[in-house]
Amino acid sequence: MQQSIENGAIFPRHTYYYLGSIVAPDSFIAVDNRFQLRSRVWSKVAMSPERLAGWLQWYSQEMYGSCDYRAGRIYAPDGTPVGYWYSQNELNNVYMPQPGVIEVYRPHTVGQMVCGEERDSPFIGAE
Repeated sequence: MQQSIENGAIFPRHTYYYLGSIVAPDSFIAVDNRFQLRSRVWSKVAMSPERLAGWLQWYSQEMYGSCDYRAGRIYAPDGTPVGYWYSQNELNNVYMPQPGVIEVYRPHTVGQMVCGEERDSPFIGAE
């Protein structure tokens, strides 16, 4: 999966969405066209080999120590595969409020943090 994405594979019959800047997004997902994404955080994008190559070039230069980019499958709560993700953050909440509709929330790390963000304290959960 990760190698396919990093080699520039664009998944047919999938719609792409990103978080952050369209030039250098924080994360992106590809949702199977059999499903509709309902979201207030993801922006739809027309994916092309050139756009993906640009994003991957930027990602290769933006490493935050232990915050490497990873890829994986997105599954609906019932276990149905609905797409793919690419991000520094591996945890997420996915809901299926009705058949054929999914909600994918912003990826995060343990403790609801986002990899690479500055923190006020070096301790997880510290206030």
